[in-house]
Amino acid sequence: MLNCELNLVAKLLLGWGHKSLILNFSFTVYPLPKIALCYIFYEADHEFPASVTCLYSNNARFFLPVDGLADGGEYTSKKILRVIE
Repeated sequence: MLNCELNLVAKLLLGWGHKSLILNFSFTVYPLPKIALCYIFYEADHEFPASVTCLYSNNARFFLPVDGLADGGEYTSKKILRVIE
């Protein structure tokens, strides 16, 4: 997913007048064929520490129960951390 698309989604979620949203880096992975996970990385600044947000595709709830989705997100995040270390 492109950063401009994520900006549009964030504007829809936060309201069109929200100006402080800055996306530094993002990517989408498919841990399962029909479920996408979008990771959004924010750099640290003088007000907030660095952070990462993981968003599930809106169809995910139709394929796995919530605890299965949580496990899938956890395993995917751990795999990403192992790859970058």
